Amino acid sequence: MPDFTRDEWADKVCPENLVKDPYRDILGSNGKDTYRVRWDSKSDKFICSCPHFLYRLSVGNGKCKHILQAEMQGFKPPKTDDVPKDGRIPRAQIEPVARKALKVVSLYADKIEICGSYRRQKPTLKDLDFIVGLKEFDISRIKNIKDRVKEIASLVILDGDNRFTVLIDTIQVDFRFVLLKSWIYMLMHSTGSAGENIRMRQKALSRGFQLNEYGLWKKDTQISVFPDPTCEAEVYDFLGEKCKSPEER
Repeated sequence: MPDFTRDEWADKVCPENLVKDPYRDILGSNGKDTYRVRWDSKSDKFICSCPHFLYRLSVGNGKCKHILQAEMQGFKPPKTDDVPKDGRIPRAQIEPVARKALKVVSLYADKIEICGSYRRQKPTLKDLDFIVGLKEFDISRIKNIKDRVKEIASLVILDGDNRFTVLIDTIQVDFRFVLLKSWIYMLMHSTGSAGENIRMRQKALSRGFQLNEYGLWKKDTQISVFPDPTCEAEVYDFLGEKCKSPEER
């Protein structure tokens, strides 16, 4: 018998973090419980979150009725070329998810941008990072945006006050809500790269400032020294740096 409990097995098949392998949720015979059938790329087999599968695994037969049902519905192992290598996915495969999420959220946001590796025009990505700009931090409005996203998501990973992470078509999509007054700073931070963010923060410190995703401050205070930049180039210029395009960062 495997050395983990049924609850631990369910967590293994339905992890709280990114699910990279293709999966399908199957409704149980009681009409209430849902079980996840997932293609496990490590073992090259279908696995299921139901306790019955765990028993079958212990006796050497790993196909439960939910796996059989998923196969009858046409759920097939992915082609080798479709399995992400090192967690990075070709940009072409992520574009449909980016467009789908952008279409939904842009109807309710005052401003929206896809940042991270996507904005830096990288050919492969691990996930999608959206920043969602709002004139005011309206909890009911943010909830409405989350509810619309949930309609196209297969799993909610994180549901925080200003951060929201879901899976859409097996792609992890992160949303970060920000007030428009901090938009430029959040855009810089979320675009990255990590190395560029560290470099610019060190540059700010050398001038007696602190730079973060919310603004540029006098060091060790909450006094803003440049509260209303209209573009990233203005922040770079203020710190005595030539602005880099997202692709150069």
